[in-house]
Amino acid sequence: MKVSVILSVHNRAQLLRRSLITYLGQTLNQEEFELIITDDSSQDNAPEVIEQFKDQLRILHLYLQNPKGVFRSQSAGWNVGLSLSKGEVCLFSHPEILMPPLTLEKMYEAVTGFSDPIFVTMKPYGLSPACQAKIDTVDWERDLNRIKSIPEFYGDSWQDGGRTVWNNKKMEDPKLKWESNTTFAMRRKDLLAIGGFREFDRWGPDDPDLLKRRQRFGIPTLVLNDLLNYHQNHDELSREQRKQDFKIPWYPFRRSAIMKLNRHIGEYQVISCWRDKVGN
Repeated sequence: MKVSVILSVHNRAQLLRRSLITYLGQTLNQEEFELIITDDSSQDNAPEVIEQFKDQLRILHLYLQNPKGVFRSQSAGWNVGLSLSKGEVCLFSHPEILMPPLTLEKMYEAVTGFSDPIFVTMKPYGLSPACQAKIDTVDWERDLNRIKSIPEFYGDSWQDGGRTVWNNKKMEDPKLKWESNTTFAMRRKDLLAIGGFREFDRWGPDDPDLLKRRQRFGIPTLVLNDLLNYHQNHDELSREQRKQDFKIPWYPFRRSAIMKLNRHIGEYQVISCWRDKVGN
């Protein structure tokens, strides 16, 4: 198995459905990658959406216990997926990300092209609410880049209190530095060696925490500037929540942060597993 794609899901069923469609069109052979989807106690029909794809993709569908039923950091789901993964390379992403067809092939080639640990990432185009509302007016399933033809794609940008927080022209600039966990890949053994992901009780802190640990271990970043994905808009976080969540320096010191890799046994249920069909 070349690649294990690990998605940590909490609600966002419609966004997830579109995301899974883009994995059907990957140039990497379908037998060479799996999707490990950890459903963090979704309250919508995300579980049903996942099950609709189980006969088309190699999916390991897990349901995690989330006693509070809230949107927490994706790290718990990522840790469970990492511990169960079979791929030489693990790619981590989100249920709202639309993947270009070359993503898995290029990510795998980039990671395995280095003998030492490497963090390979890609930048996202951000869909504003206005652009997101028109996404299904173009045939993005046939050609993902048709999303760029939506008038708001380049003409609009996300705003927060009058400050521009996203601009798609800027994302295309190869000089733009990018270190985010939006979508990234590493060798499975290298992630296990650094302990997986630190888990938080709220959305947001995973990026700066993993960045600091990568820097501590001397793991460099490679950005695939010619490969941008599409980040669908989701607005369940208020502006006040986003302001709090972007106070990055606070995160590595939150007392709620814990390392729980391989300590989730009994905290999840296997809903379906492609491996059962092929005897793996």
